[in-house]
Amino acid sequence: MKNISIETTSEVFSAYSGQFFLNQLWKSLKLEKKFKSVLPRKKKKKGLEQINKLKALVLSFAVGNDSLSDLDSLNRDKLFQEIIEGNCSSTSMGDFLRSFDNRHIERFQEALIEFAIELRFALYPGDKKFILAMDSTPHKHFGKKMEGLAFNYKNFWCLDSQNAYDQYGISYLFDLRPGNIFSGNQSELWVHNIFKRIPKSCERWFRADSAYSKHEMFRALQAKEVKFAIVLKDNIGGYVTKL
Repeated sequence: MKNISIETTSEVFSAYSGQFFLNQLWKSLKLEKKFKSVLPRKKKKKGLEQINKLKALVLSFAVGNDSLSDLDSLNRDKLFQEIIEGNCSSTSMGDFLRSFDNRHIERFQEALIEFAIELRFALYPGDKKFILAMDSTPHKHFGKKMEGLAFNYKNFWCLDSQNAYDQYGISYLFDLRPGNIFSGNQSELWVHNIFKRIPKSCERWFRADSAYSKHEMFRALQAKEVKFAIVLKDNIGGYVTKL
């Protein structure tokens, strides 16, 4: 059995080496070009650029951070500093996130849809069947100071998100909402927003549970010439029969 020798070095190592590969992915997908124009304007000349704050947020989630305060620890990581070209404190990130108004959020969501569609047809160019599924997810919390927390129909103290994804798992929507919102609220607007970008040469499908079984959704799907499979509620069975 060989002895293990321990050597000292002056080099600085990172505990999160996966950041390097995420940064390569960021560059290869040209995410800076896709999202830089939809971010809020920077109010001060000094400090990180807005796009680097977005990159810092993505990396923070990727290494397993749960809150903004975790950024203060990640800031001591040399690889993180190198990738985002500086430091990003929890206070700076909080100011960045609070600078998003409703229009910024809408533009960012639209950019995400455009990027998801571009990625979908680049990865699977030969598949002309586009199947979109939509669902909502409760996110249970046990704190008292988070914004938007409320009891939902299952009596969970939570936030809620509305999600849309295709048959390959590519995400087209993640809309975070108060916990007591109805699951299918405004879902027909997202149907219009997503399917208007899908080529009519594709066979287009939509599927969802009974939370999305409503007149507005059926009309939106008809308007966009989308075939669908939705679990029905008893009180609208007669309406669907007429279709």
